[in-house]
Amino acid sequence: MNTPSNYVGQPIRSLQTMLRTIAHADETLLKIVPDGIYGPNTVQAVREFQRQNALPVTGETDNINISSAFNKW
Repeated sequence: MNTPSNYVGQPIRSLQTMLRTIAHADETLLKIVPDGIYGPNTVQAVREFQRQNALPVTGETDNINISSAFNKW
């Protein structure tokens, strides 16, 4: 799933919820508010998650990122 900055909806809100839950356990990650909009805060949170999990740091979400986030969630 590529996620341009204007992508919105429940899949993005689910991703944001997972990232926020993971961030509560890891204080170095950005805690975002799930709003369903793939905006700058979500891009930064995805980049931080990618960096910490040795994934390519793109700020975009794909199946590998979703799987990795789901496994940590």
